[in-house]
Amino acid sequence: MPFDAGVMAAVVKQLKETAKGSRIEKIYQPERDEIVLHLRSKNGSNRLLLSAHAGSSRVGYINSERENPLSAPMFCMLLRKHLTGGVITDVCQIGFDRAMMISVLSSDELGFQSEKHIVCEIMGTYSNVILLDGNKRIIAVLNPVSLSANSKREVLCGFLYENPEIQKGKINVLEETKENFFLKIDEDVSRGVTTAGDKYLISKYAGLSPLIAREIVFRTAKSVSEPINTCDKDKLWFNLSKIYDCVRINDFSPKLITDKNGKVLDYSFCEIRQYGAGAVISDYDDISEMLDVFYEEREKNERIKKPKCSLNFMRYLFFNRNSGMSDASPIHGTAIKAN
Repeated sequence: MPFDAGVMAAVVKQLKETAKGSRIEKIYQPERDEIVLHLRSKNGSNRLLLSAHAGSSRVGYINSERENPLSAPMFCMLLRKHLTGGVITDVCQIGFDRAMMISVLSSDELGFQSEKHIVCEIMGTYSNVILLDGNKRIIAVLNPVSLSANSKREVLCGFLYENPEIQKGKINVLEETKENFFLKIDEDVSRGVTTAGDKYLISKYAGLSPLIAREIVFRTAKSVSEPINTCDKDKLWFNLSKIYDCVRINDFSPKLITDKNGKVLDYSFCEIRQYGAGAVISDYDDISEMLDVFYEEREKNERIKKPKCSLNFMRYLFFNRNSGMSDASPIHGTAIKAN
């Protein structure tokens, strides 16, 4: 979960400063789970990506053009109908969560202006892009969600939009107090809790990514896996507060983390020290540029790997067939046809 609530806060800050007042000129849906808004303002034009892809969900500006299908999907056509020509009036984070709302003032076919909202929920497999009317009623949704064992809220056309629920047992880290933090740790340690400090923090606070939880523990104990019962709670609170103070005052320092060969590993909205000399930390002034570099590089590496995997598999089949295993199983036969 590299795209955590802190990264979302940094993206929201950027869009407030650069997208507010922009006009939505064009809307595309290049992939099943990607929307691209072409924005124009007095400062120029930008492409804003809203991605609900499970492995790379994010919101941010992109530099590269996306190849668009010949015919637009229905969701894209609804977005065009309600948002094309509209002006972005506000951008806000929903709570301290991986969700944002973009408010748009647009005109209908008769020229009457009305407010619409685009909600982007960046939550891995459950990521979504949702179009709302001025009363927060759902007009269109990229990934409809019905009531089930895994979901306690419905995200369907015609329903009123409900904010994502905070996971049971977790609280907003920005609302935590020193007294409550100490009380919580004392109670858990007295009950014999010896969980690793980073996993303990993730279990208690919404919006923390594993990277940031490890960073808090590392700054406290010089180890990313220090048990919570041996962590100095004063230092732990100091480091947790210091990291999230930057969110409170909107002072972000985007960092891209790569190994020594240039392979992207992770990213953050704040300084990262836990890797030491084992990684290269690059500073970025632009959070969207950092996200774009990370995901472009990761996708490039995945594309390079795929042909190798396919070639190795075909070599494996060739070797087996030429070693007397001429009766290929149905699975092998399917694989050959698929390739």
